[in-house]
Amino acid sequence: MRAIIMLGLALVFEGATVGAFHPGLAAQTCQPLDAPKRTPSLNQLLDSAALVADITAGQVIDTAGIALGLAYPERAGPPAVNAVEPGDSAKASGDFRRRVQALLRVGGAVPGTSLRLHVRSPADIRVERSILCPPVSYDSVALMRVAVASGRGGAVPLQRWPSLIRVLVGVDGRVLDARLQPGSGRADLDRIVLEPVFVTRWRPATLDGRPVKVWLANGRAKLAR
Repeated sequence: MRAIIMLGLALVFEGATVGAFHPGLAAQTCQPLDAPKRTPSLNQLLDSAALVADITAGQVIDTAGIALGLAYPERAGPPAVNAVEPGDSAKASGDFRRRVQALLRVGGAVPGTSLRLHVRSPADIRVERSILCPPVSYDSVALMRVAVASGRGGAVPLQRWPSLIRVLVGVDGRVLDARLQPGSGRADLDRIVLEPVFVTRWRPATLDGRPVKVWLANGRAKLAR
């Protein structure tokens, strides 16, 4: 245990290994995005009749089980399309991705939207919410549970409150920012508390298989815009 006492205020760090790190950083499993509230239809996104005709005619084969991620830019423009399942290395998913890209409609989705196309069968192509997978820590550096201790005279009764650590993890797995909420009231002490967090390395979060920048807090990852 490491204690820093300054002006009657002590910050007490209770170390935890990566297997049981700060509960505010304990990442949950992959989850569908909350947005958009209503997913557009397949025909809003692309010429669905032409796509089904291509599949039926055998111009695009082995499509069952393929999932594509569509990431629309913040400003108007065509989305980035990547094969999520079985991946861009598979010829069938690569052919299907290129055909979908050619059939996409301009303005088919709101700028900044991420969606997923999932082919269950030629007659069952679904528009689904994108899947966000949170970052995972690679390091054995202890991430801290923060407590505050204050007292008068010789007795130092501990008055503890659970502090939420918010961490901004970049697409390369580096910690770009970290914040305590609530803080200690002293910016210099907060910086000391967060020092171990800034040196941790992470496997980055992914959105439909693409690395993305996220805020991680309270066990949940949220896209950083």
